[in-house]
Amino acid sequence: VEKMMQQGDALHFILEAYKHYKPIGATGEGVDMLRNVFLKNVQLAVDEQDDVISHLGVVTVCDNSKLDDFTEAFTRAIAWHRHWEREGVESIPA
Repeated sequence: VEKMMQQGDALHFILEAYKHYKPIGATGEGVDMLRNVFLKNVQLAVDEQDDVISHLGVVTVCDNSKLDDFTEAFTRAIAWHRHWEREGVESIPA
């Protein structure tokens, strides 16, 4: 995550997907990366005690033993194709 946070292309990819209302998913340390990108108003999984969190088309889980639940939630997010309920995306620099 530390190395990816230093790669502008990786950060841009996440922000671009969010700005265009696309679903985003992260597990384990990937959730830390999303937290550091500061996606507006998105609830993310906080620690391994959390179940899968799906909010505004962003699906996260910290506990990798819950990947089946993550896959099911992320599949539903992908099925929506775009998550129009996101607000403030016009201010994202992507």
